[in-house]
Amino acid sequence: MDSLVTVECTDAEGVNSLTQNASLYITVTDVNDHSPTFDKSAYNGRVAENSPTAEVHLSSPMRVTDADSGTNALVTFSVFDLGDEDNTSDSSVQLENGSRLFRIDPRSGRIWTVIPLDCESKSQYTLLVIATDSGLPNPKSGSATVYITVEDENDNAPEFTSSHYMFEGDLHHFTACCSGHLFELDYSQNVTLLNVFQVNRSSKPFGSKTTALFSDAVRTKPFHSIDHILTTK
Repeated sequence: MDSLVTVECTDAEGVNSLTQNASLYITVTDVNDHSPTFDKSAYNGRVAENSPTAEVHLSSPMRVTDADSGTNALVTFSVFDLGDEDNTSDSSVQLENGSRLFRIDPRSGRIWTVIPLDCESKSQYTLLVIATDSGLPNPKSGSATVYITVEDENDNAPEFTSSHYMFEGDLHHFTACCSGHLFELDYSQNVTLLNVFQVNRSSKPFGSKTTALFSDAVRTKPFHSIDHILTTK
């Protein structure tokens, strides 16, 4: 910051005194006495799974200000893992190692993944973002927490909990209802599981068309023996 000051010098000769003016330019040198400040203490973001370079989309932009000027206000970003259940005993080690899963642009503060994330393995991550100014010899810093949710993709096929199931039916009815349960698992989140099973044509007592199960029941054709195999596909 520059200031212009006018200095007036007057002698002591009374009525006949003389005056001389001079201009003085003063430059105020900035001292790095302010730390970078985030506009929020915490941010929420979302990132897609299964992509090695997916960008984290924050619900609100991350803004940082520094009241200093010049290079003292030039901020760079770094990111560190926090809240890792497998390594919470020594936070200093986590800070030294940075983030194993995320990287941050040192100027813009945009965050990306460095390896594909799996929502089914872990769906929540917590990062510490640090903004450091360029003041010398002692730069100052500020920090904020970023909570990241991994968005699920439908990347898991339904699985049966067992390869064989046993059902009981009434032999005296032309159309019988087999009593039993088929259990399916789908590890993808936010997926509506529609139970539709196809009966193998070699299982003669059962209908050869696709049967949609909405109440855990399979309708059968008349059959003449007790034991039959129902194959699901």
